[in-house]
Amino acid sequence: MTAPAAAAQGSASLAIAGLTKYYGATVALRDVSLEVRSGEIHALLGENGAGKSTLVKILNGIVVPDAGTILVGGAPFRAASPAAAQRAGVATAFQELSLLPNLSVATNLMLPRLVKGFAGLASPAANERAARAILREFGAAEIDPNATAGELSLGERQRIEIVRALSREPRLLLLDEPTAALADPAWLFAAIRRLAAGGTAVLYITHRLAEVRALCARATILRNGANVGTVDLASTGDAEIFRMIAGGSLAGRANGALPAHRAASAPALEARGLSGTSLSEIGFTLHRGEILGVAALEGQGQRELFAILGGSARAAGGTVTANGDELRHATPAAALRDGIGVLPEERKTEAIFPGLRTSANISLPILARLRRFGLIDSSRERRTVDAEATAVDLPPRYLGMDVTALSGGNQQKALVARVLLSGARTLVLYDPTRGVDVATKQVIYEVVRRFVRDEGSVLLYSTELAELVELADRCLVMYRGRIVAEVAGDALSETHLIALATGHAVNGETPREEAPPPAPRRAFAWNGTAVAFAIYLVLLAFFAAREPHALSAAAVNDLFDNALPLALAAAGGALVVLTRNFDLSVAGVVALTNVLMATALPDGPRGALLGLLLASAVGLGVGAVNGVLVAFAGLQSVASTLATMTICSGAALLILDAPGGTVPSAIGDLITGNAAGYVPAAALVALAVALGWIALRRTDWGVGLYAVGADEYAASLAGIDARRTKMLAFCLAGVLYGWAGYALSGVTTTGDPNAGNVYLILTYAAIAVGGVSFRGGRGGVIGAMIGAATLSLLQKVLFSAGVVSFYTGIAQGVAMIVAVLIGTLSERAPSRRAR
Repeated sequence: MTAPAAAAQGSASLAIAGLTKYYGATVALRDVSLEVRSGEIHALLGENGAGKSTLVKILNGIVVPDAGTILVGGAPFRAASPAAAQRAGVATAFQELSLLPNLSVATNLMLPRLVKGFAGLASPAANERAARAILREFGAAEIDPNATAGELSLGERQRIEIVRALSREPRLLLLDEPTAALADPAWLFAAIRRLAAGGTAVLYITHRLAEVRALCARATILRNGANVGTVDLASTGDAEIFRMIAGGSLAGRANGALPAHRAASAPALEARGLSGTSLSEIGFTLHRGEILGVAALEGQGQRELFAILGGSARAAGGTVTANGDELRHATPAAALRDGIGVLPEERKTEAIFPGLRTSANISLPILARLRRFGLIDSSRERRTVDAEATAVDLPPRYLGMDVTALSGGNQQKALVARVLLSGARTLVLYDPTRGVDVATKQVIYEVVRRFVRDEGSVLLYSTELAELVELADRCLVMYRGRIVAEVAGDALSETHLIALATGHAVNGETPREEAPPPAPRRAFAWNGTAVAFAIYLVLLAFFAAREPHALSAAAVNDLFDNALPLALAAAGGALVVLTRNFDLSVAGVVALTNVLMATALPDGPRGALLGLLLASAVGLGVGAVNGVLVAFAGLQSVASTLATMTICSGAALLILDAPGGTVPSAIGDLITGNAAGYVPAAALVALAVALGWIALRRTDWGVGLYAVGADEYAASLAGIDARRTKMLAFCLAGVLYGWAGYALSGVTTTGDPNAGNVYLILTYAAIAVGGVSFRGGRGGVIGAMIGAATLSLLQKVLFSAGVVSFYTGIAQGVAMIVAVLIGTLSERAPSRRAR
């Protein structure tokens, strides 16, 4: 979509009238009206919970309003999905980042319209070139388009989120707290002004009034879901804006700035010679009753420093002591036992527990103290949480709600309450006010001040230098992985801090210019397909060494014949697992198909063809039912597919209550025969499925499988139809299950209503051995098929070695556990590198 031509000054690109949204008895928006002119950068201000996020969700088709009208470009607008909003010319950079962590930067930027090449398939090279051009255009050329999004720092991910929205050249651009994790937003301001000059209307949502004044001429203010006014910023002072936001003066919410420098007291936390992948010889002392700030631009080592102190990363060298005792904690839980409480950088992925009440999120660190006779004392928990919630100004009505229903600011209050309730005497706070409103900031400031007045100690990093100036007694400045300066007293100013943080001399002071720390070592890259294939080759070599004719044509043909049914079943199961779902109907579909092949077909080639069509139809029908139940009805996948498995298994028993029947000989000839006299037909079937998967993986749907599996909500925000993606996955999986039953019939030449039972376990064992993550979004069909072949060969090897068949299942289970363990350790590596 190309950017619209610049409209005449004063014409409305976004016009909202009477917009209303209720969540039960809670009013999210009440009769809100708003107008953003073409080419205007318009600010939307308000406390957390004022209704800004609901408005953004409505404009993105995530939430349906109860009343009101919206016009975009003069046309009625009522998007039913984020994809529909994008087609209408709306692009958004969200505060809670919506990138897919398992996909490359290039793929994230180009979704949902990937650049296509031969045969309409996505071209990785073309997408990389397009992404590189976009990054260069918007001042982010240093970010590698081939990097996986999950390996980037928070600041880099925020830049990609913003660049993706800017690059869509929308007629309406929504920016929700876009600078919350940016060290230098100058490039963003320039890009916004350029888009606005071309006629794009920009709705800029932030809590940073300085940015609003730098960019905007007008601002609309929401409070408690209602529009309290649109103001001309040039003629409206900060005090009046704060009064409109908070409904009264903010004076008195804070106790004023701390003294310039608190008298030194006993050390609470000391670091000596700390080093790591991005750190070199870090040393400092944090005293009791002190707030020690850390100032640094993005990527200067501060993230690793805080991770080491909080127990989520290990130092390569150096020591940390607390109250004179050396600490060796290797987990956040151990850090807490050592008296260090951590407030992590990202609420969404590192702190909150979706699905739990807010009160449960707060009380987690002290559950052991709340037990009575081994059970949680709910009344004591309620009293304890209520007291801490009051201390952080969190309204009691939120405590019984799922924490994800709270605004970002109230979630942050809950997390502050949790770290205070933990009993820690040293707090390690990483950007604690990122993305919260002015009033919530003042609450957090007062909480921090009260904590240090009670002889607690705080190590504080903030992306807002003004915050460090206001709160910190002293401030350490980090540059290129080292502490280059310590600032206190009158020298503690924004100008001084930014000069030191960028490596410039100030008042004759020049930070030490030393070689940067070595680049982090790349962790072992787990490729499940390659590892499964390597294991298969080792087993094959062992088998060949024991059996003289193991590699004969007949023996190879037998290997393929025996592995094919499980390989097809595993291929189908992998498609569903990639979407972070499970399909237990495989056992029922295999059994029902096998019984039908043995009882419902005529003999001869016609029977073989009819059998293939029947197997496909049965699988497709069951898959469609599963897809409707899971993707559209929203039922849990295990329960839904367990039900369809039971139905299919029961139907198989009704048709054939005991092993018997006769499978047409043509099916056996087709499955177990050879093509051109020497190529196993089963190998050709497996190859065809593998090639089909390679092609499908480069379609929009194939990319969508990985996106939905990684984060279904983020995939929807990227424009992917998550329900359609899951529906097609279940349907195609069902067809492959039907083919598995067809292949099994060709191998066994008879029917058995219990034939599918073993596939329920072996299918998922093969998926695990093949490197497909049960967490979704990682692995592939080929790996699952090789995993199936590996398990089938393992059975032959054990039989050849004289191992009792009873132990075969044990060996397969051990192989599954090892594969899952290695895959899990590998999945953690990217997040560790990102931190």
